[in-house]
Amino acid sequence: MTKALGTRVIFLDIDGVMLTDADWASSENYRACLLRESGDAGFRELMNALQAVVFNLHAVRLLNRICRITGAKVVIVSSWRWHFEPEWIHQTLRRKGIEPRHFHVDYACEVTQPFPYSKLRDSQEWLSRHPDVTDWLVLDDEAERDGFENPEYVNPLVGLDTTAAVRCVQALGPKPAEPSDCSAVVFLDIDGVLLPTAAWLHAGNFAAKERLRWITTDFETIAAYADHVRRSRLLLGGRPSAWKTPHAD
Repeated sequence: MTKALGTRVIFLDIDGVMLTDADWASSENYRACLLRESGDAGFRELMNALQAVVFNLHAVRLLNRICRITGAKVVIVSSWRWHFEPEWIHQTLRRKGIEPRHFHVDYACEVTQPFPYSKLRDSQEWLSRHPDVTDWLVLDDEAERDGFENPEYVNPLVGLDTTAAVRCVQALGPKPAEPSDCSAVVFLDIDGVLLPTAAWLHAGNFAAKERLRWITTDFETIAAYADHVRRSRLLLGGRPSAWKTPHAD
């Protein structure tokens, strides 16, 4: 997969990714799980039950972070499309915490043909209508079975976790940075995993005594330079923590 400049897309599954097997078995979601599996529930009853389902908050948080870092847009490829209107799924995902700005304007694959359904065929049709897409991946626990090549497999027992998130960032790459007027080394922080992602030298080299300082919040990591007032927002972070001071050598 190239890192050419252009639209980046994440084809998103729901079950097994945003809702693990354990999430479905939780007390909050057990009724919805039974209704869905039984096939006896009325359409409106099932929709109401699914709207009340509690998503995996860690997975939601990580998906938002992946999109912030890579600039990728979310396109729904979940099998939920086979039973519910895309607009309803879109609104449900937004209510569960996926930030609206991270969705592609064409936020769901169309169902190209029922019986048999095919996520692969639906995603290929979507891509054929969006030639501007240069990089894409599939977040799905059944992507290989559905025929996708080299998908970002997600274990349905754990859902979208830090390991899968790091793989996504590495596969898509960070979104293009604005030109800097100072020397910089940029890292991404995913739950304490620091990934060097970019470096540029426009105004001289770092002196040996200079350090990068890290300020970590729930939503962003800021690289601050001891001798420069400019700060670069890096979009990721964990819980508030002490200053981290890796050497810039």
